[in-house]
Amino acid sequence: MNKILIFSDWFSPAYKAGGPIRSVENLAYLLRESYQIFILCSDQDEDGTKIIGSNELNVWKDYDSNIKVQYLSHSKQTLSYYKKILFELDAEFIYLNSAFSLRFSILPLFLNKVYQIKGKLILAPRGMLHEGAMKYKKLKKQVFLLFGRIMGLYNKIYFHATDSQEQIDINKRLSVEQSKVSIIGNVPSNIASSIRNISKNSGELKVVYVSRVSPKKNLDFLIKILKEVNLKISLSIIGPIEDQEYYLGCKALATDSLDNISFLGAVKPESIRGHLEAVHLYALPTFGENFGHAIFEAFASGRPVLISDQTPWRQLESKGIGYDIPLDNKAAYISAIKKFIDMDQAEFNSYCKRSLDYARSYVEDQEFEEKYTKLFS
Repeated sequence: MNKILIFSDWFSPAYKAGGPIRSVENLAYLLRESYQIFILCSDQDEDGTKIIGSNELNVWKDYDSNIKVQYLSHSKQTLSYYKKILFELDAEFIYLNSAFSLRFSILPLFLNKVYQIKGKLILAPRGMLHEGAMKYKKLKKQVFLLFGRIMGLYNKIYFHATDSQEQIDINKRLSVEQSKVSIIGNVPSNIASSIRNISKNSGELKVVYVSRVSPKKNLDFLIKILKEVNLKISLSIIGPIEDQEYYLGCKALATDSLDNISFLGAVKPESIRGHLEAVHLYALPTFGENFGHAIFEAFASGRPVLISDQTPWRQLESKGIGYDIPLDNKAAYISAIKKFIDMDQAEFNSYCKRSLDYARSYVEDQEFEEKYTKLFS
């Protein structure tokens, strides 16, 4: 059975980094019947919280059938230790779950450059090359990519893009041959077996935001939109605080804008569905997502969404499952919110049913196992 070695900054039980963790976990579960999966990650969550005891560090631990994880202390996140692991494991495939991680992307790429690792090396940028993501710490990221190109770190490796836009971003930022880029969607979470029905009266709306609290996710825009509508709306905000100053600004804005608003902080992935099922609408006016696990999970929970047009989830209005609206069209966001406020039980139920049906048909159409098996071949 072939081996896949995955480098990822974070892995379960870490959860505050959101999508990248779920992408790796879902991929591992998908492929574990055909491959042996080995995951190297840090011993911390995104906020620096320790996730594992010191006596369990730097050893392979059984995570599930055919999945092993090694949680690395900071002192082991080095070239010499990675070289030892790579040559001992002798994996046929090496998968990097980041574009900008120094310890879990650049160091393995550098090892590949120096020692010409035998296994097929695949880099998944995870949306980090998207224009919406590049605008933050732009100079640092441009220097990072320039260094990689000058050093030839991206030569003779392969890339995993989750949609056609990410393929364009990879080609634009790294000048990669199109034949080196495979487009395969992220493996999503499980789909609800049935819809949890909740009451929906015309004139009320329960909204949830599930994502990191950072400028890229554009929470302040959502709060301002809801303020302008100024009707009976509740908003639950779920996600880790990535930018403290931005969070304080959003909190002040929310306090001034809405009577019924809750900042719930980060919650574990298994709790998210319950929060989604308790509301009428998921909202995320993001500046860019390469997938958006929480967006899909809203569909998979039987809930419509209101998002920007900077994600792979498009033409939602024509499908009757929500709206994807350009961020410069404030009036359209307000109109969409008012439509959901005015919605009665029958119309809301129809949106929920179509959303769940959409999630099911998406998974059926993707042929994930076949496509990922081709990537790892």
